Amino acid sequence: MKNAIGAFAAAATLVIGAAAFAPAALAQCDSCGCPSSNGPKGADRIQPGQKKVKRTTGATTGGNSSAPTSMVQWNTAGSATWSTAQSEERPIVLYFSEWGSPEPVFDAAMVELSKKNALFVKVHSVDIELDPTEEAISALPKDKLSADNLWKAYGVDKAGTMVLCDWFGNDFETYKAIPAGKTLLGDVEDVSSDVEEIIEDLTKDLERAKETREKKGDVKALERVVDMFEDGHYGYAVVSEAIDLYNELIEAGRAKLEAAKDAGDEKAIKDLAKDYKGTEVEAAAVKAGEKADK
Repeated sequence: MKNAIGAFAAAATLVIGAAAFAPAALAQCDSCGCPSSNGPKGADRIQPGQKKVKRTTGATTGGNSSAPTSMVQWNTAGSATWSTAQSEERPIVLYFSEWGSPEPVFDAAMVELSKKNALFVKVHSVDIELDPTEEAISALPKDKLSADNLWKAYGVDKAGTMVLCDWFGNDFETYKAIPAGKTLLGDVEDVSSDVEEIIEDLTKDLERAKETREKKGDVKALERVVDMFEDGHYGYAVVSEAIDLYNELIEAGRAKLEAAKDAGDEKAIKDLAKDYKGTEVEAAAVKAGEKADK
């Protein structure tokens, strides 16, 4: 009996000793549930029938300022929007889109920009053939925002294009794809200072044109005024003043043309066409010359 008790005690001692040197627990692998010493421990262990859940640190998409969204504040293309832009001196962002195309996705910075810094306008594609008579020869700058076809007015041929303009529709930047909001914000903030520089330069040009008229006459003055219109700037007070001077010079040219026609002076008519090249007077002089040749 003593021998049996002694044998049982020895066996128990061996079991307890082995347990002391064995790992506390073996984790299960994710794929089949077999023991694995490298698997997750404790509460992170995946039990049979459980699905693996990705843990997060509490951050959400909504907390990311660059997270994509499409909640841009759109404005309708038209005189009401253009008037608002001018009265508030807010730049305009034109987004050219095909009818039925998905809503574009903008980042949060762009959304904020559309609510505070600029007026965003979606311009859908149109199919308008302008009457050739509307494209009369003239050196005058054009009000692009009043055009029937803004795609054509801004030279856009691809949907998804964005154009940054000042409050009169003068274009400053063209983006073939949607830029980052921070990039556009920087360009928008530059518009005001750029406009100031343009107005300053145009004012100097206008003064030179007036001086030229006094010293060298109408034709040379007109050349300077036409040069002012080369970049197509429109809407500024100095441009309006330059347009008034242009019209005054053109009327003087028309008076010369009428005098030449009355006198039957074909040479004078041809000279006027050259002197007033690219203007309404040239067109009228060419037409008068063609009649004289018949």
